[in-house]
Amino acid sequence: MLVRLLRPRIFLDLRVGTGQPLGRLTVQLLTEACPEIVTQFVCTCWSHQGENFKFTRLQTHVWLEGELHLSDKNAVTQPNNLEHDPMALNHGTAGGILSFPSRYLRGSKFRFISFAISFQPIDVLNGKRIAFGKIRHGQHVLEQLQNFKLAHNGKPVNEVIVVSCGVL
Repeated sequence: MLVRLLRPRIFLDLRVGTGQPLGRLTVQLLTEACPEIVTQFVCTCWSHQGENFKFTRLQTHVWLEGELHLSDKNAVTQPNNLEHDPMALNHGTAGGILSFPSRYLRGSKFRFISFAISFQPIDVLNGKRIAFGKIRHGQHVLEQLQNFKLAHNGKPVNEVIVVSCGVL
């Protein structure tokens, strides 16, 4: 039971635009990495608000970038320092690492959380991004995403949508 509280698992069911389902990503979040950010992801998934997730850009063989949009009352507001452990998860160990930029650690009010899911191990991100989760199931979905056709600005030509989310 303690593991479920400290390392909750969420799922994101993805679809390509109005077309075919891509599959499910199951993500294990690490509360010790950054409790406030993990709490935002869990609350969004607990209330099944998949529409709050938006994937914004894909960098082939690097990562998929996205945003979790928050309401005014849920905005990340921790002044000057979010509690975090930069070594909770190493970016160089595997692909499928969920992280956010370290700029959130400086404080201010954010109405969305920018995040990325890596496709491969990327050592240079250690210290630059805070890893707070890992894909446990759905690696095949990440592999499919790497083959997507992209516009010149890095956005997938076909939008990637979260059609459902929840807590496992």
